[in-house]
Amino acid sequence: MVTKIVVAHDDSLWIATLNGVSHMQGKQFHNYGRAEGLSSDHVLDVHEDGAHTIWVASQQGIDHLVGERFERLEAALAASDGLPSRFVEDGSGNLYVAGAPYGLSKLENGHLLKIFDNLNVNGMIELPGHQLWCTSRHGIYKFPVESITKRLTIPDSPLDYRWVNTSDGLLSSQTSVGSPNIVQTTDGKVWVATVKGLAELDVNKWPKATQNPIVFIPGITIEGIEVPVGQSLTLSPGAHRTEITMAAVDLDAPDTIRMQYRLEGVDSGWQNTTASRAAVYTTIPPGTHRFLVRSTNSDGIWGKSDFAYDVKQQAFLYERLWFRLLLAGLALLAISVLYLVRVNVLVNQARLVLGERMQERERIARDLHDTFFQGIQGLLLRFNTGTTQLRQDEPARAIFEEALQQSDGVMLEGRELVLDLRSPTRDTTDLSEALAEVALSLRGLRHVTFRSICNGSIQALHPIIFEEAYRIGKEALTNGFRHAEASEMETEINFDRNEFRLRIRDDGIGLDRTILGDGFREGHWGLPGMRERAAKIGGRLDIWSRTGLGTEIELRIPASVAYRSRRQPVRSRVAAFLRLG
Repeated sequence: MVTKIVVAHDDSLWIATLNGVSHMQGKQFHNYGRAEGLSSDHVLDVHEDGAHTIWVASQQGIDHLVGERFERLEAALAASDGLPSRFVEDGSGNLYVAGAPYGLSKLENGHLLKIFDNLNVNGMIELPGHQLWCTSRHGIYKFPVESITKRLTIPDSPLDYRWVNTSDGLLSSQTSVGSPNIVQTTDGKVWVATVKGLAELDVNKWPKATQNPIVFIPGITIEGIEVPVGQSLTLSPGAHRTEITMAAVDLDAPDTIRMQYRLEGVDSGWQNTTASRAAVYTTIPPGTHRFLVRSTNSDGIWGKSDFAYDVKQQAFLYERLWFRLLLAGLALLAISVLYLVRVNVLVNQARLVLGERMQERERIARDLHDTFFQGIQGLLLRFNTGTTQLRQDEPARAIFEEALQQSDGVMLEGRELVLDLRSPTRDTTDLSEALAEVALSLRGLRHVTFRSICNGSIQALHPIIFEEAYRIGKEALTNGFRHAEASEMETEINFDRNEFRLRIRDDGIGLDRTILGDGFREGHWGLPGMRERAAKIGGRLDIWSRTGLGTEIELRIPASVAYRSRRQPVRSRVAAFLRLG
């Protein structure tokens, strides 16, 4: 059975049959089937485009001839319920594919571009004025080629088309499945085969649209209760079902009017109306949203936006911006209070530890003074008494006198240690001067230019902090004078609001990388000792050094621990903050 015959550019014939495709050149036939690449032997249409490419449509797909074999355009498809696929080429050389399951598509660069998915096309022709007329089960459709091009270029743009049905005088909207079922005669009239006979369309006398329809909202219901339309709509918090009914008035062809709507901030794109022409929303976010409606005129041409209506959804208390900002502020305030309380606890714990250490040092100093040193002093007095009873020329007398002189030095050092264990007698606000005295006493080891820098408002240091910082600084200065071979050294003390910093730097030979990595030098315990002292008072000791570029040592201690004057209690700070607020 032959389904289509096409005369090719070389006057040969391409014949579509239910058993494949035949190519007749003169009296010679060349048959093509599945063995030659066809998707199916049940061929429904064959077409030669402007580039002389042969296209074949079957119920299993679309194929095109490459050399002597057909190649499939896309994967095999399910049967199309007996609706054939058809090819139509317009005057500009654009090739269209019509029929289920393709709907209306454009064939471009080997790909099918969808134009109208839900259209089961039976036949299609191009009329003057670049218009495609398609027949289907539900009527006749007129598509401007310009609108098709725009739709393929801008996918969100609506497709203009005119739907011809029984309201236009057809006895039946369902066209027949014969091929062709739509033609145009030389007088310009279009003839269409329908299931109830032959229909004549005088397209030259087709009425033109004179105006756009009038779009309005006749009714609104909220939770099933009808409310006045008004200039805008305000929804109370918690509204779960809102139904907005739309209407368009056009006296030329009211049954052909199509409408779309969109609620900004809710709908991602334009929505087609149903038969009820009602938009139903169950959840509208708080805020003001524009409800837009557009429609086609009697020629099927879409307007930009024919109607706009404001819909305001009121928010619950917990959804309002000021309430959320208030909650965020309260949460931030609570976090700040907790942070201050935690800092206060840590500061008190640190001060308690320092106080206990101070009390322990004073107890040890007191015990040494009252017991150990008193006992040693008694022994020395007895040795002195025994020495005075020896003759002047007694050899042992000289030995005892020398030992007594050495013991005086030992006792002096012991008393200094006891004094160090007690609260320091130095001025705790002048660490810079104390370290400068250390540098002055060390100038006998090496001539070094020394500078002392003090930044910020001087604060009184806690006695333990002062003593440990002093010992760390003294150790650093001693190492610099003895080992660094420096020509310049300086101390920098910073009384910052948040921390206390002591820096000691020199321009000497620097430290070896191995010493920096290990943290100490073999047989020397100065660096570990400084780190231990810093850790005991809650501080941090950092050392930077490079060979030939000098060394810098920095001690950092939190201000809440370092300074003698306590910071304002948390309760007082919070109360002051609330008063200011």
